[in-house]
Amino acid sequence: MAIYIDRKFTVRTALDEYFQGTIGETKFREAIRKGQIPHFRVGTKIILRQASLDKWVAEQEELSCPGNMRQLEPALTTRLRKVK
Repeated sequence: MAIYIDRKFTVRTALDEYFQGTIGETKFREAIRKGQIPHFRVGTKIILRQASLDKWVAEQEELSCPGNMRQLEPALTTRLRKVK
């Protein structure tokens, strides 16, 4: 039986160890503040679960794929045109 350990990060350790410098602290904190990344607080520390970060990254990948334009509202997609 496999045991899954859901690692926890502070903002700093998430930036250093999970994202390895690929995302800026300001943008990361902004996403947390807007409630886009699930987290909880212990005193003044923001704690992030690895499973939540994994899910958020997967969602960002989904949104960035051009094949997912169908998720946009029809009014927005009619304004898009192919540039030659």
